Amino acid sequence: MAWQGIEGHDAIAADFARAHASGRVAGTYLFIGPPGVGKGTFARRLAKALTCAAPRPGLVACNACTSCVQAEAGSHPDIDVVQKPEERATIPLDLLIGDADHRMREGLCWRLLLKPALGGRKVAVILDADLLSDEAANCLLKTLEEPPPEAVIILVGTALE
Repeated sequence: MAWQGIEGHDAIAADFARAHASGRVAGTYLFIGPPGVGKGTFARRLAKALTCAAPRPGLVACNACTSCVQAEAGSHPDIDVVQKPEERATIPLDLLIGDADHRMREGLCWRLLLKPALGGRKVAVILDADLLSDEAANCLLKTLEEPPPEAVIILVGTALE
């Protein structure tokens, strides 16, 4: 049976379920693999399950609580998904730390510092992580090394480099 309908990721999902059950979910994860294998879908479903108010065994989201409904709608206040804008070649710095007038008062890094609104955890999913601009990657480095205590950051890319 596929974890939350995603084929081929059962062993990884079981690892996350064990980590969650023992209270040992790490602050940062890197999902690497070829395009189209479900890394982004897995990351989003994992974010939903990690913020679910009543996850079922195996770290499966209940799909009924307020948190799950908002996650499914893409409006969950504790889940941030960042990806390269279509019109850009890289993920711009502004998405991570805000524009020049609002540095560290907007953007993903600032939102991760806020207390969770619905539950006990904030989750950030950075799709296209291998397309971070050099400047954006450098700004994100400190947050990746020392994420806030209740934050989980998932980077999704196609190449380890």
